[in-house]
Amino acid sequence: MQRVTRDEERRTRLSPLFVLAFAHSAQLGSVATARNGADTLLVWDASAVVTDAERTGASDEAALRTLEAEAATILVEQARKRASARTISLRVVYPRAAFGEPVYGATPAQAQVTVLTMRARRSDAVRGERWRDAFAAGRRPSGVAVTVTGSLPEQH
Repeated sequence: MQRVTRDEERRTRLSPLFVLAFAHSAQLGSVATARNGADTLLVWDASAVVTDAERTGASDEAALRTLEAEAATILVEQARKRASARTISLRVVYPRAAFGEPVYGATPAQAQVTVLTMRARRSDAVRGERWRDAFAAGRRPSGVAVTVTGSLPEQH
């Protein structure tokens, strides 16, 4: 696991207005741009994948592998569309309320769970067509860093 410095955490923190707009307008599976430019930050609403994992009773490990594999696919696709980016980060989130977690009085940022962040240089990501298969098999390919910061909802 990669350690995140406090400065990097502050730099990549989402503004409450963005989170609120994202939470209200995002459809399942949507990818939103939180920051464009050399260090691009994308946010993926992974509700559909998390819901499917909960519905099928997948273990946390299997669900995390699926999330990582899908996130790798998105990261590679987005890297090919963003020629000006030097690095691309993909934050994988889901809304707490969709899984029975209380959100009363929570700020928009607290109303979602960030499961993981995937980060790669664009030059590596555009050649990452095999990353999906590696993550699905439980391997971490070189050229991409994954920081797991949250957990999946408890099985009901």
